[in-house]
Amino acid sequence: MEPGREGDGPAQPEHPPAARDAAASAAAPTSPARRWISQRLTPDRRQLLWAWLPWIAAALLVGLLAWLFVKPAPPDRLVIAAGPTDGAYHRFARRYAETFAASGVTLDVRATAGTVENYALIARGEADLAIVQGGAAPASTDAAGGDLNAIASLYLEPVWVFVRPAAAAAAGDGAGERPDPARDLRDLAGLRVAVGPEGSGTRAIALRLLEANGVAAGDAPGDARLLPLTGDAAAAALRAGAADAAVFVVKSRIVCKRSGLTHAAADASRTFFPIA
Repeated sequence: MEPGREGDGPAQPEHPPAARDAAASAAAPTSPARRWISQRLTPDRRQLLWAWLPWIAAALLVGLLAWLFVKPAPPDRLVIAAGPTDGAYHRFARRYAETFAASGVTLDVRATAGTVENYALIARGEADLAIVQGGAAPASTDAAGGDLNAIASLYLEPVWVFVRPAAAAAAGDGAGERPDPARDLRDLAGLRVAVGPEGSGTRAIALRLLEANGVAAGDAPGDARLLPLTGDAAAAALRAGAADAAVFVVKSRIVCKRSGLTHAAADASRTFFPIA
């Protein structure tokens, strides 16, 4: 034994390195995020947070419900596909534009060839609304842009066919086979018929009616030769003898006033008949 060691207590064993590391870790502060929260979230702030928490949750719930169920506001600008500028559809579209403007909505009226083009514009997303002719819809709904909604019916549109009697007689075999005026669509065979331009509803309906009555459209003998004329141009061609017949799909008052055929019924040089 060394001098001076007597009476000392028993020697304390040293902690192994692993124990020292564990103790140091236990005494170390928490993660930086928890430290930041504990420093700033005082008891008063905790109480304020708990007081506002229900209101925050309610606001989030209202926002979610609005996003799921509330429809967005209507647009302030729309495009309507109408028809030729001298046609009834274009005039109706301009009237609608005035009504929309009174409600703060701009309605751009787009001039088109007619119903078929209007369907195409809807399908391509280039128009929001369209005025179309009954009976001229594409065979496939895909060609019309998928599902479409009919908003309203504007008015009844009968199909009118104006025919020059002399032309109908001349279309016979040359021996006076048809001296009388045309009585039905079969009598349009061999005549020049104004049916409107490509893309118009009148042309689409005229083609269907001719086909249903066994009249071919083309340049062969006996075929109905189609002229891309409509409206005032078709009426002028009929009066001048440049067309033998003309097809209109429009209400009777409009076809008489705007086409210049007001007195056609009393004019011995022309005859016309409606087709239901």
